[in-house]
Amino acid sequence: MKSGEKWQNWKNIKTTITQNRNNNKEKEVKFWDIPVGMREQEFKHMLNHKFEKVISCTMSTRGMWLSAIAYFDDPNILEQILFEWSQMVGEESCKVSISSMTFTELKNRDAHTVKLINLSSDMLPHELHVIITQMEVKTYYFPRNLYGKKKRMTIITLESEEEKRKLIEQTWKAEEYIIKIVDIKTKTCHRKNIWY
Repeated sequence: MKSGEKWQNWKNIKTTITQNRNNNKEKEVKFWDIPVGMREQEFKHMLNHKFEKVISCTMSTRGMWLSAIAYFDDPNILEQILFEWSQMVGEESCKVSISSMTFTELKNRDAHTVKLINLSSDMLPHELHVIITQMEVKTYYFPRNLYGKKKRMTIITLESEEEKRKLIEQTWKAEEYIIKIVDIKTKTCHRKNIWY
């Protein structure tokens, strides 16, 4: 085989690989805000349990959180996942996006945020899910401290500034806790149960 033919074959192979990568990206979803302790196989198993037909799943770390890119063969599952901005996977609430979305783009999408404060320390995301779904919330997650322990608050993302204003200052009682929605910039102290 002449060098010109070899070069042409290599170009054809490279084009095919690029096309395959682009086709795969159309079937990938990125999951954000996965706690650092989660193992890749465990997360893939939870995805399979909820959505089925997960072909592959790879994880990467960013600070206190992991993100995962999952590849689904069925485009209907992809649409179902991306219809919402977050999904419950096992016990965790994870933001979801197209796989090419950057962290900066995600932050811009999450521009309208509030804090749900004074939660009980043992409240789980799926327990909060019942309350959250009634508020037309787009995403929510529990921030964590340096040791990976959940803080007694949840960060909530809304679609518009108007929805955000409607929710701020709402309160309700859950057992001995008075749960309140405050602006994201509000400083809080859960030990003394105050906010300012």
